[in-house]
Formats: sequence, C-alpha cells, structure tokens
Amino acid sequence: MITPMKKYTFLVFHREYQEFLNKLQQLGVIHVIEKATGEQLSQELHDQYRLSQEYTQTIKLLERRKIEKSDVPAEETDGETVLKSIQSLTAELEQISQQLTTLRKEIAGAEPWGQFDWSTIRSLAASGIHIRFFNSSMKKFEELSGSDLHFELINSQGGMAYFILLDDTAEKKSVDADEVTLPEKTLLELKEDEQRLQDSVDTIHKTLDNYAATAIPLLMGSRSALLSRISFRKVELNTQREADDSLMILEGWVPEDKQEETDWFLDNEAVYHEISDPGKDDKIPIKLANSKFFKLFEPIGDLYSLPNYNELDLTPLFAPFFLLFFGLCLGDTGYGIVLLLIATLAKLKVRKTDSLRPYLTLGQWLGFSTILMGMVSGTFFGINLLDTGYLLTQDSITYLRTLAVPSDIIEKAGNLTGMHFNKQGDYLSAVAKQIGEANLKDYRMEFLRSAFSDFSFLNYFRHLMLDSNQMFLLAIIIGLVQIFFGMCVKAFNIIYHRGFKYALSTIGWILLFTGVVGWFFLSKNGIIPEEFKKAVLIVIICVSGFLILVFSDPDTNPLISSLKGIWDVYGMLSGIFGDTLSYIRLFALGTSSAILGLVFNIIGMQILDIAYAGPVLFVIFMLFGHGLNIAMATLGAFVHPVRLTFVEFYKNAGFSGGGKAYQPFK
Repeated sequence: MITPMKKYTFLVFHREYQEFLNKLQQLGVIHVIEKATGEQLSQELHDQYRLSQEYTQTIKLLERRKIEKSDVPAEETDGETVLKSIQSLTAELEQISQQLTTLRKEIAGAEPWGQFDWSTIRSLAASGIHIRFFNSSMKKFEELSGSDLHFELINSQGGMAYFILLDDTAEKKSVDADEVTLPEKTLLELKEDEQRLQDSVDTIHKTLDNYAATAIPLLMGSRSALLSRISFRKVELNTQREADDSLMILEGWVPEDKQEETDWFLDNEAVYHEISDPGKDDKIPIKLANSKFFKLFEPIGDLYSLPNYNELDLTPLFAPFFLLFFGLCLGDTGYGIVLLLIATLAKLKVRKTDSLRPYLTLGQWLGFSTILMGMVSGTFFGINLLDTGYLLTQDSITYLRTLAVPSDIIEKAGNLTGMHFNKQGDYLSAVAKQIGEANLKDYRMEFLRSAFSDFSFLNYFRHLMLDSNQMFLLAIIIGLVQIFFGMCVKAFNIIYHRGFKYALSTIGWILLFTGVVGWFFLSKNGIIPEEFKKAVLIVIICVSGFLILVFSDPDTNPLISSLKGIWDVYGMLSGIFGDTLSYIRLFALGTSSAILGLVFNIIGMQILDIAYAGPVLFVIFMLFGHGLNIAMATLGAFVHPVRLTFVEFYKNAGFSGGGKAYQPFK
C-alpha cells in the first residue's frame, strides 16, 4: 500500500534558517519539494555529485581487492586526501602497466637472439661488416643457406629460424625473409627495466591493499558527509525567499506515520508551519508500506515505475502471480531445488544487514515455487515423471473399489491386471478400450491413482501431475484469472479515487465475463432450464452492454459515450484475445526447458557408454548441460513473468505509474 502524506509549509526567519535546516536534517523525515529553479543553477552541486561518484568508484575498487579489514584505522584522517592518493596510484599503475606491456613485447622479440653487446655490432659496422637480423621458417632458412650470401643461424624455436646476414658492403641486398628490428637495449637491460617496473607495480599494489584494509570506513564516512552536504545544499536551493530575503519558505512532505514525531519536533522549535492534505495537482512522493513478504517484490515493480499517489500499489496484487508464473516457466523440480540451495547457501554467507539479503530471500521463494510447479508438471532434471511405468495389480483393483468406482467398470479393467505400460498415454488408451472413453473421462483420476509406478515413492503424488495438454489449459486459465482480477482492481481503483459512475463501464465488462462463464457452467450442469438459457444470456449481454456503452465516458452525452464505447469494445475484445495468448508463453517456456533437459540426459547416457572415461565425462557433461539450461531457463522465467505483469496485468488494472520515490532530507 501507499503511505498517506501530509504537506508541511515552514516559515522561518533568515537568521535562524541554517540552524533550523540542521535540525530538520537530523530529524530525517521531510521530503523537500523541489522548485523549478533549484538544483540546475548550482555548478557546485554538479561538482559535489561528481566527487560522490568518485568516492563510490574508489570504494568499489578497494572492495574488489578482497583484503581482510584491519582493526587499525588509516593513518590519514581526511577522506578526500586518501581519495586523491588512491586515484593518483591507480593512474600511475595504469601507466606502468601499459609500459610493462610494451616492454614485454620487446623482450619477447629480443629473447630468441640472446644476450649480445650492441657496441660490438656498431664496431663491426664501422669496420665495414654490416649485420642484419632476419627470421623465417627453418625450411626457408635452409634454402637461403645455399645462396652466395653469408647467413649465420643464431637460434631456432618452434620451427622458426632466427639468423643474421653478414655483409661487407653497405648496399642492402634483397632477402626472402622477414627482417627484424631489435630494441636498442640489450636483453639484460630490458629485463632489468622490466624488474624495475614490476617492483613499482608491486609497491603500488601493496599500498592499495593497505588502503583496502584500513581506508574503506574513512572513505564511506567522507562520502556520507558529502551526500549530507549535497542534500543540505539542495534544500537551500529549493527554498523560497520573501520580504527581501528576510523570510524563508520551505515546503515538504511527511508520511502520516511520521506526523506525530514531526509535530513534536516543531512544537519544541516554535517554528511557524502549516499542515495540509495533498492537492489535486501536487506531485506527491511515494512511500510503499508492504508486509515483509510483499516487500521482496517491490524491486520488481520498480523496474517499471512506482505508482502515482492516486492509485493502488499493485505489488501485493501481482506478487502471488509472479511467483506462480516463475515456477511455471522454469517448471522443473530439480532446477527449483538447485535455485533454492544456491539462494540459501548464499544467504548464510551474507550479513543480516546486507542489501543483497532480500534478493536472496526472493530467490528462495522462486526456488520453492519452481519445485512446486515442477511437481505439478512432473519434471525432474528433464526426466518426465509422468512416464515412469503403469501397472495394475490385484491391490490396484482392491483400491479402485475403495474409490467408489462401479463394479462393472472394475471388472472390465481387471483384464489389464499384470500388464505393464511404460507411458501414461499407452496406459490410459488401454484402459479406455476396456471401459470406454466416457467412463475413463469420469474415473480418469482414480485409475491413475491405482496404477503402480516403477518408482514406488511416486505412487503417492504422481496422479496429481498434469500432462502437456492440461498444462497448456492451466496457463490459459491462469492468464484469464489475472486479466479478470486486473479488471476488478481497475474498477475498485476508479471507484475509490473518482466515483462509482466512472467505474460502471469496467463493471459492465466484469459482469459480462462472470455472467457468460457462470451461464455456461450452470447451463452445462442443468441448473438453468433449457427454455430459459437463451433469455438469461440475452439479459446478461444487454445489461453489461448498456453499462459498457453508455458509461464509457459519463461526463459526455450518451450518444458520444456510446460511440466511444463501441471503439472500446473493439479494443477490449482484441486486446483480451492477444493478452490471453501471451500467457501461453508460461507453458511454452516450461516445456522448452524440460525438452532441453531431456536432450542433455539422452546425450549424457550415450557418453556414459564410453569405456573407462565415460563416467567422468558423463558427470562433466551433465553439470555443464544442466547448468547452462538452468541459467537460460531462469533468465527466461524472470523476464517473461515481468513482461506479463507490466504489459498484461498493469494494462488491465489501469495502472498509470509515474510516481517519484519518497527521499527524506537526512
């Protein structure tokens, strides 16, 4: 739900204003109303924002070093000095790292030639003996060695020849090989330079590790103080000045549950203030107040938008559906167990105050939902639990009698006693041949419950699992339920905020759907007499049609409202059809992940047949295959329920959004 807000207006003498703001900031409950001419006029604020981002980036940089925190505080006491020092070290480290990369390339190029003195090369050149450096394949070098030129092999590595050409003329002769330009320093000098740079890198890393152990609390404190100054400055910029800047006027919002605390503070301060209810055109900040469970789903709603102040918070309303949708999309009991274990183990490793903890709790709920829906669909790590053998025994016949199945039907089914069927479809087809399709339709569940599985523990709940056709229908039914529920939410929201007459068109649609569905089932069960069926249906359509058309726009005349209503009818019918089809993705995603898991199982069993290495390769392949499938399926199981929530449910619930989060001055 959305916490009600009260609007406060403060009138303060300019000499007392700074002190008042300090106390107001310590109170920490006022959401200051921003003025159009406020924050963007201050370059100082932009600089402070940039500095706060630098603090955040530096803290993350130190945390990534994963150094155990030291109880000894940092030597420096000024956070900004430490920040600049770390930034300087980081820049220096980056520069040295680039130099090292270049130097190591030079060393790699010089190593095949070994250690030699460049002064000797230059002395030989002065004496008329010129040396040039080449490399080529060994085959090419052997061909060159047979020429009139004087080549000398220096080294050979990996099929490559490194050689020199000695020539007593300054004229450069053409050689069919790659000529190499070597660094002007010797290999020994290059390695000494490398060691010097590496020592500098090690020293910088050691210094940064020391900062990571001691300076993070200091940096966090400095960032917190800076954010406090930013908040203070924003309030100053959003203060209205009157009477030649002698009077300061400040407006803000206070949650209703903090009003008593705020009033007590103001009474002690003797500050002139006024309290009022939100106006129609006010932009009121949003503070959600949900229970511990529904609060877990608030970050999902935030991905789209916060509600505006004059509508319902849909978080508690979409949360159960989201859980159900996620479980349907992932749809594998084994995968759900993995997800639950990962979230639980990670949760045990984080502190209770860690911001990651609520997300891990949500992960546990999603894992539990997946386990439940995986049991409904009968899938465990890609294994289809529905097709795990069906056998009717004398015990099965005895059990059928306790389930009130007629004796003649049991007698016909007795012909199948002792026969084993691998798949559910084969078993049900055989039963249908013995007792007839109509009788199987009436007693399908009883015959599924009485058949023994190849795995005895499945006997207790396998009959509750749904086949692919039933899962398809379940996805459609859930979609229709959520769409209808969204309409009810929309009607309630309109009644609450605008008035009953504005909701009559939506109520007409609700009446139409409930009336037609009720009429269908009542007629099917013979509750509505045959001669009244058509009349009842016409009454339902006429009453709901009147509400839909005439009250489409209650503020206009009935003719214009009816024309608008006709257009709304077209949009609603086409939209509901498309929305309902969208829910098929719940079935499709669950089926696709199950099929992919089955494929990995089939390939894994083939790998298992490999002599000696088979078991090891089997374990590696299954871990990789199912791990990949879990990752992809989990992503899809999150994204598509989010889409169904934001597109289908939010639209049918009339959600407009656009709310701005409550951010108190503190």
